[in-house]
Amino acid sequence: MPDYTKALNKNALKGKRIGVPRIVFLNDSITGNDPFINIAFEKALDVIKGLGATVVDPANLPSAEVDL
Repeated sequence: MPDYTKALNKNALKGKRIGVPRIVFLNDSITGNDPFINIAFEKALDVIKGLGATVVDPANLPSAEVDL
């Protein structure tokens, strides 16, 4: 079985900007407001920042809104 992790580039996120549409993540009808998911999501953002990306939070884009 191939080891796909060898193909990952640890510098791939350096200098990238990633927007977080908080309005979607704060909508309980979409997310269910599961505390475990919220914690995991925040940790993932920390990892993304740690890998060199700029996280724009919030980035509430109209295209991210789903019947809010």
